[in-house]
Amino acid sequence: MPDNVSFEQGAGVWVPYGTAFHAIHHFAKRGLRKTVLVHGASGGVGTASVQMARAMGMTVFGTAGTDKGLELVKREGAHQAFNHRNAGYQQEIMKPARTKE
Repeated sequence: MPDNVSFEQGAGVWVPYGTAFHAIHHFAKRGLRKTVLVHGASGGVGTASVQMARAMGMTVFGTAGTDKGLELVKREGAHQAFNHRNAGYQQEIMKPARTKE
């Protein structure tokens, strides 16, 4: 790490982004899907996953449990965001994709 980055700061970046990279890279490498659902996309690993999947050209759906979280998920690159506290959100996700740019 650079001298001006503390151990805590380095861990704060490496842990969520390292975890997201491992999951998204291995998922994408298999070439099985071009669409990914990130459950809890407003958290640290979720945000990193949304950013990476979008950068890899995937269609990204994300979930969050608050309006503020849903705004974050969209701002970070998800094509669509769903509130996982709403009854029936799973059925909404499974409707034909209506991607937004």
